[in-house]
Amino acid sequence: MSRGALSLAVVLALAILGSSEGHAKPEAALHSNKALRFQLAVAPTLTPSKPAGDSQAVLSFAGPDGLRASVTSFESANRSAFRKDRNASFFATIERGLATLQPRYKRLSRNSTRIERVPVLDLSFSRKGASGAREVVSMRFLFRYRFTVVATAIVPAASSKRIQRLARNFAQGLLPLASP
Repeated sequence: MSRGALSLAVVLALAILGSSEGHAKPEAALHSNKALRFQLAVAPTLTPSKPAGDSQAVLSFAGPDGLRASVTSFESANRSAFRKDRNASFFATIERGLATLQPRYKRLSRNSTRIERVPVLDLSFSRKGASGAREVVSMRFLFRYRFTVVATAIVPAASSKRIQRLARNFAQGLLPLASP
């Protein structure tokens, strides 16, 4: 694993630990950030919350049944994400980095695609949380050339399917702003 990929994995793990809808429904609130070039559809059941301590969260939300969600951003060189011959190994390296830093990591799903020509990685996994209980983590990564934006939602594994779907939809609600 390269130093850059390892650094990215460490920052992502910190974003997950600091965390406190795929398609927007009509009642969802739309948040956008022109500087980071993203938009996010947020279900009305999620309320804005204060980010944890020194987290790099741009947005933070709390929801029913212990759902915690945030959007983080950090500088990173992501050129490999844009190269079709290298992006599969780049995404695998990101997942490996997360897996090594998460206790009892178990992948639930992984999908990579492009939206508006921006490489996107959707990742869902379970892990042992700080309290010792299992948690389900849903993440979406938007890879820009010089920075990454990540939506993360965490729910207890014992949550209902509806709450787990709300968490997954939060992460998948992160979309790149369309080019002007």
